[in-house]
Amino acid sequence: MNVTFQNIKGNLDMKIIDFYGNEIWSDAKEIEVLENSSQEFYHFPLDKIDKKSTVLIAKFDDKTSYFYFAKPKELKLPKSDIQQKIVKTDKRFSITIKSNVLLKDVFLFTEEKGHFSDNFFDVLPNQTKTVFFETKTTKLNDLKIKTLNEINGFY
Repeated sequence: MNVTFQNIKGNLDMKIIDFYGNEIWSDAKEIEVLENSSQEFYHFPLDKIDKKSTVLIAKFDDKTSYFYFAKPKELKLPKSDIQQKIVKTDKRFSITIKSNVLLKDVFLFTEEKGHFSDNFFDVLPNQTKTVFFETKTTKLNDLKIKTLNEINGFY
């Protein structure tokens, strides 16, 4: 939907993957959306996929959005072995997170005073996400990562 008063033109890449990163469907094309309008660019029969185990990734130019076909509590999220790397810089920590499966609603927590650059996000399978923790502390030993994948507790 284009709610602006100008035409928007760009590259639309769409892909449906399962929570392990296997591609189920993909397509890409150059599109133009007329001002103050909406129109359909793709039609995909949803009865062909497991709605509780897939995600649609839509990229339009430099913006990416994730669309799920079921409510979060209904998703069949696999357990994950989260890998994390924490690096101290001058005024902050760089925290890189990776998993072999989709991580839904990642939440970072520490008792240390500071501010995360991002929190409550998704990480696609076999991709990394880097978050910065702005703080005056010199150690970050108690970082906890919680996801919807592991609803029963912290990693």
